[in-house]
Amino acid sequence: MTNEKSLSLKQKVYQHIKEAIFQRKMAPGFQLIETDISKQLQVSRTPIRDAFQQLSKEGLIDMIPYRGAFIANPSHEEIKDICHARAVIESAAAEIALDHLTTEDVILLEELVKKEELASFQKDIEQYLSINKQFHLTIVQKANNQYFSEFAEILLDKTNIYLIFYDQFFDHNNHFRIAQSPNEHRRIIELLKNGQKQELKAELVKHAQISKNMRS
Repeated sequence: MTNEKSLSLKQKVYQHIKEAIFQRKMAPGFQLIETDISKQLQVSRTPIRDAFQQLSKEGLIDMIPYRGAFIANPSHEEIKDICHARAVIESAAAEIALDHLTTEDVILLEELVKKEELASFQKDIEQYLSINKQFHLTIVQKANNQYFSEFAEILLDKTNIYLIFYDQFFDHNNHFRIAQSPNEHRRIIELLKNGQKQELKAELVKHAQISKNMRS
């Protein structure tokens, strides 16, 4: 019972911070103070630290030794490196995945795009990013390479913080705008269905280059 309660408190803290990030209530570099969160949510420090660990794994916060926890604040160079790594891994994985993709996989990808579009229309950024991640991992996992899958998931998680804070979803008045990814994902599906290997790789490389749309 104690473990269940601890898990529930961790989830409470985790969701509270995650929602604040996704709603842009906490800016990049903002320091998360354990005592403040403890008072606000009426929880001990243990579930707070557990929540920090989970958020850190997802790339949403940075844990800096002897300093504390901070909302991730990526540099332009970090974003470029992430984009480059994603392009390399996802394009290589997709080339292999072409030989293993089934009709059921294609149907799943098409359903994910529909859900992604709905989440975008409903301005549900958390759901949108979750579906976007599932779309990309579905393709990568068909390469049957454990390391492709592991690294792709890490990179996709790290990409999310960039998408939230660097105007991929918001205009300059901080209003959510309809994302373009669903159309790009449909193009990727068509290339997968047609077995167009080189075009598919090129499309995935282009799709991964979110950094070119960043604010300066």
